[in-house]
Amino acid sequence: MLIPIHRTDHAVATQRSLVGDSWATEVVPRLPATLAAQARTLKAFRRVRGLATPADLLRAVLAYVLGALSTRRLGAWAVLIGLADISEAAWRKRLRACHPWLLWLLSELVAVPTPPQPAGRILLVDASRLRQPGGTGDDWRLHLAYDFTAGRMGQVLVTDQHTGEHLAHYTLRAGDVVVADNGYGYRGMVAGRSPSASRRTWSCASPRARSPWRRRGRRRLTSWRGSVPRA
Repeated sequence: MLIPIHRTDHAVATQRSLVGDSWATEVVPRLPATLAAQARTLKAFRRVRGLATPADLLRAVLAYVLGALSTRRLGAWAVLIGLADISEAAWRKRLRACHPWLLWLLSELVAVPTPPQPAGRILLVDASRLRQPGGTGDDWRLHLAYDFTAGRMGQVLVTDQHTGEHLAHYTLRAGDVVVADNGYGYRGMVAGRSPSASRRTWSCASPRARSPWRRRGRRRLTSWRGSVPRA
């Protein structure tokens, strides 16, 4: 039931891993040890109602994605393999609630193990435009902060097209160094925040009237850099 019309050997092999003993022997051992605890912390799995464990919920989510199923077909598939017997509305609610948990799981699986690091992080931040079907090409904004020190994606935020680039979208702490393009280099963004290394233009560093940055009628970038607080 999971196999789509355009069958390929790769798709069939992937979907078969979701049924039978291969799920318990090949997939579950590769999952983080804190999978169940994080599912409850992030409110993806609050109580047992039709689904026995968070691992069963993840199994259903993968089936829903890989099989391109509707929530009705997902419910039928779950009943056929003995996974769960809940309504279509209950499946929709479960799928919506598991987004933060899936983001955490993705970060855990792609992260590269590293030894203990100092308190400061090197964060590479940027934003991308996302298009939705029938959209203009600038329908959503994806704001990302890659933790270069840890070798993993640190923070992700999705907004509509009206939200521009800004350091306020990210949680920064003392000692962090932010690397960004000149879209993040405006005075109001960097003032009072972590030190940043970004490409800037004179318009980004435009001083206010009677500003101590203005000296002899010229804008001095060295003075502006010195105004960024040190950790």
